[in-house]
Amino acid sequence: MKKIAFVCVLSLLFSCKTETKKEVKEEKNKVETSTKVRINIDDLTSIHLGSGRVQRITEIPSAYIKPRPVDVWLPDGYSKEKAYAVLYMHDGQMLFDAATTWNKQEWKVDEIAGQLQKEQKTKDFIVVAVHNISEIRWN
Repeated sequence: MKKIAFVCVLSLLFSCKTETKKEVKEEKNKVETSTKVRINIDDLTSIHLGSGRVQRITEIPSAYIKPRPVDVWLPDGYSKEKAYAVLYMHDGQMLFDAATTWNKQEWKVDEIAGQLQKEQKTKDFIVVAVHNISEIRWN
């Protein structure tokens, strides 16, 4: 009886692994398909920054989340030929300019990031700032 139970457990484990691999493969296909859409990037010249510049990706299409803007802060002297570390931050609309926030306060990310890099206290990095969806932010 113990042998039968052992064989049943083993067969269940192996059948679950097969399903998991299949699901992962299906999810990979969904992501690959959704990234083939053209992404619009705008330079934001209307916001006030302490250092660097910001580019906005207006919408990143996804099968998993509602599209939203993503801002990318690039430090002074940014070069496409150089590799940069990346800092991902949420509430992207709150990071750079108090004039554009709902409460007229900002996180001062451009000022602090620029200063840290200028003083060589960190590796050179960019900031990817993902905006929230205000209707569900406080849930």
